[in-house]
Amino acid sequence: MTITRCDDSKPTDFGPLKELVKDLAKAQLQLGKELVRLAGDSADVLLSRVGPLKMPKLGSCCAVPEPCWMPLEIGSAKLQLAAEGAGEIHFVVTNGDYRSRTFTAKAAGADAGLVQISPASAVLGPNERGAFTAKITNPGKPGTYEALIWILGCRDHYLRVTIVVGEKQKNTCYKVTVDDEPDYVVHWYDHFYCKKPCHGSTAGRNQ
Repeated sequence: MTITRCDDSKPTDFGPLKELVKDLAKAQLQLGKELVRLAGDSADVLLSRVGPLKMPKLGSCCAVPEPCWMPLEIGSAKLQLAAEGAGEIHFVVTNGDYRSRTFTAKAAGADAGLVQISPASAVLGPNERGAFTAKITNPGKPGTYEALIWILGCRDHYLRVTIVVGEKQKNTCYKVTVDDEPDYVVHWYDHFYCKKPCHGSTAGRNQ
């Protein structure tokens, strides 16, 4: 999942899993270069020089993650709107399941009335993509406002939106990708709390 400004191709926010994968890839690349460079050395020298390499710290192999029904945070988007200004957030949602699924988009929170989303729902087939657009209106009163935008599929995903009303316009448009993928892998901790393949409030929608 990524969050990108409409006028900038550089991602500005990644989920925690993406960051972990990036760090691991960098460490593997560093390890590969080091092994190639030391290919001509003896085994003892090789082991002694590979030892200090820094690898990303991963959790214990037996660590239990959050319950599988917990919602997934996409990240956050901050819009700065001037008087009479407006903003937009464009979602591209991918159904990573092998079956069709209904996706629902909605706003929540005290300032949810500032967010208008269309369409309200969409049916996506296996590996199909769909688009949702959230239009952010200016309440006309200076201050800071906050709302959550939910994308509900197999998993529940949410984006935290902060709206700052002032004199200048800044960061008024974002593009957000959401990859909704059920977890069909059987884990050792599943008997504690997981119900497969979907869970939480969306469990019975498309079974």
